[in-house]
Amino acid sequence: MNPEAETQIPLLPIHSNKVLEEASQTMGRNVPHRSSFKLTDVTVNIPSSKRRPLVSEGTTSEENLAPSRWSTIEFKIYYAVALIIIPVMVWIPVSLSSSSHPNFPFYRSKLSDGWIMGRFVDNSDAQYRTFRNNIPILSIAILFHLFFKYIASVMPAGTQSVAPPKLQNLSPSSLRFNLAFSLVTIMLLHGVNSLKIMLILFLNYSVAKNFRGSKLGTVLTWAWPVVRELSLAGLVCGDLFSLRNRRRGCRGNQRINGETATIDLTSRLGPIITFNDFMWQHRYPNKQPPTSTRIKSYIFRFIFSLLTMECILHFMYVVAIKDRKAWVGFTPAQISMVGFWNLIIIWLKLLIPWRFFRLWALLDGVDPPENMVRCMANNYSTMGFWRSWHRSYNLWIIRYIYVPLGGSKNLVINTVIVFSFVALWHDLTFRLLAWGWLISLFIIPELLARWLIPSVKYGHKVWFRHIGALGAVANILMMMGANLVGFVIGAEGMKFFVREVFGTVQGLKFLLAAVAILFVGVQLMFEYREEEHRQGIYRRC
Repeated sequence: MNPEAETQIPLLPIHSNKVLEEASQTMGRNVPHRSSFKLTDVTVNIPSSKRRPLVSEGTTSEENLAPSRWSTIEFKIYYAVALIIIPVMVWIPVSLSSSSHPNFPFYRSKLSDGWIMGRFVDNSDAQYRTFRNNIPILSIAILFHLFFKYIASVMPAGTQSVAPPKLQNLSPSSLRFNLAFSLVTIMLLHGVNSLKIMLILFLNYSVAKNFRGSKLGTVLTWAWPVVRELSLAGLVCGDLFSLRNRRRGCRGNQRINGETATIDLTSRLGPIITFNDFMWQHRYPNKQPPTSTRIKSYIFRFIFSLLTMECILHFMYVVAIKDRKAWVGFTPAQISMVGFWNLIIIWLKLLIPWRFFRLWALLDGVDPPENMVRCMANNYSTMGFWRSWHRSYNLWIIRYIYVPLGGSKNLVINTVIVFSFVALWHDLTFRLLAWGWLISLFIIPELLARWLIPSVKYGHKVWFRHIGALGAVANILMMMGANLVGFVIGAEGMKFFVREVFGTVQGLKFLLAAVAILFVGVQLMFEYREEEHRQGIYRRC
């Protein structure tokens, strides 16, 4: 299969208004109304998640789907293990966070006064603290934005519009209002540094405008320094879209302008949306009232995630323990739980802002991709994990880096290049570069296993599921190790953990127990995905 045909996002054609309205009503909403809750409803819906299974995925028809195992004796044993182990996984970090613990004084200064049951709160993560402390202000900003945009849209036009004819086809005052709101937001957030941001935008716009039809324009687009980080994705997308269309002679409906470039900058707080998708949704918005089922369910998901994070920060001070390296005297099980819950917090601290700003976009009639499809603890495939984690960025990487490099034709080399880029995109540190190289290395065993034991050939065998579960356990251990190095304890902390696990009898016993527990967890993950298949849902993650 041609990787470009599978992953490249086509340009939206120009249709009649009726066709566009019908497409707008159905785009990304392909799940029919259900009268009752089902287990698979736990996973957030994503567009194109329902299709006929591919032969390469080991399933060719509904008749080949495995019968449900939820009520079998095997899975009842798994339930019993989960009911015992999950509370223990919660109790370990809670007990380590007690004020009576000998290590508590080492990280007490990192804690703040909380609001749940008189406990302290671990608000020491700088990234999440910035968002958490400003949730009230951001909520007011949403109300102001939506209210004044509504007022601007219903006000009668006093004079004849001087906007270009094609721009007048956009929803009333939509882009102009977003331009003004974006400029105000940039000035409030960055002050004098707003001039630097506007200069970057101007230079970026100049590249797209003045190097039409030239390969030099593409080179200059990618020549921006890494310090642009999040803004890079949107600006590169807009520039390449414009340059490609100018080579093809496309104008009018597919034009780039300074207004959308400015609006795009503020969207870096949320999921990444391609330039043509952004413009198309502004031209034909599909706003849903806050009382609609889709909006209400998404609000519930956001609030539930936010409260989950609050409970973790009030009862598990694992971020402070990690920052102060206050794990002296911890057992391997305790160290592993500090690392595991740090990874859960990293997942939540990204998921919550992304869902907050995606909710803002949905209320405004723009439907960006869902960034987090699955829970961090519901992943066993290295490749599947990166498809579901920061999904919009993954789609951007595939379209603008992976496919142009040749896709699966040079899989190993392209994987190293992609993850090196992702690491440097996050920050210019050796720790993150090591993380990128480890991820690239750990993808190879999974690819090799899929080649040696393909599901199409062996998927019907009784032993296949259990061998796959053992391989998935190895995947999970490698992924956790790489992410602990890159985002939690670093290389030095990982050395200490490895020494405690492999250098002591207690550590080896813990490792065997961890493998057995992860094996149970993977079997539950497998069956959950089988349940999705029975419901006609096929995700590659």
